[in-house]
Amino acid sequence: MIELRSGALSARIDPLGAELRSLQRAGEEYLWQPQPGVWSQSAPWLFPFVGRLRGGHFTHDGRRFAMPLHGFASRLHFAVTQQLADAVWLEARDTDATRVGYPFAFRLRIGFALHSERELAIGVHLDNLGAETLPFGFGAHPGFALPGGPQDWCLHFEQPEDPQVWRLNDAGTLLATQAEAFAWSAPARLDLGANPFARDALILKQPRSSWVALVHRERGERLRLYAPQMQHLGLWARPLAAYVCIEPWWGHDDDAEAPEALLDKPQLQRLAAGDTFTRWIQLRLPSDP
Repeated sequence: MIELRSGALSARIDPLGAELRSLQRAGEEYLWQPQPGVWSQSAPWLFPFVGRLRGGHFTHDGRRFAMPLHGFASRLHFAVTQQLADAVWLEARDTDATRVGYPFAFRLRIGFALHSERELAIGVHLDNLGAETLPFGFGAHPGFALPGGPQDWCLHFEQPEDPQVWRLNDAGTLLATQAEAFAWSAPARLDLGANPFARDALILKQPRSSWVALVHRERGERLRLYAPQMQHLGLWARPLAAYVCIEPWWGHDDDAEAPEALLDKPQLQRLAAGDTFTRWIQLRLPSDP
């Protein structure tokens, strides 16, 4: 486990999946800690797909390739390429094993840096090392602890969001083919005690907000996630569990009408040969612990 520290702020990163496992300040844990039977991860990365593919596979160049939920990034072993006391960069490349299910050459670099005692900056660089266009989805899936349970917690958004959201279909296996009406708790607010995830995730396509804050009714703001470049936003937890996931996405699940052919999937990003996809996310804590 890789440990970073900046004063009272610390982070732990697992090289397996380059997964953030802990974010603490003065001993207080902000990240969800895995619990059997609830959710066994803390902050996995979603690559080369976000969500599920129709039928669990895609086709490319006349061949069929199987792909699990959210791809395989969480099972990649990342090597440390640079490390300081308060920062680290890790990278993983395609292997014989990844090319069995995803026949493309890539390098995925993920960096973590603590700033002062209140911010964790996360950088992502995806390099296309091949000679053809790289089609992919990418997402962050951090889960944040809700001490005492969800009943006293809410999410605040930078802007009031659309009164329509996307959900999974009735089977819970693919994205629904149409958005549905959704009543927010108040403009720019979602109360987590109201069990908003009883039907799985809420998905906001092209959200208006560039940040989402986790707020306690009495104690105020606990943290804020900034992702101004996000294309979509997923919000999820097991129903009434003591955490919430705030997930910037570049891609989303297939729906029941999605084409099998990889290059025909409209939700995917496309990276030209030799190019780099770069995104940044910040987790910011209040000034006073």
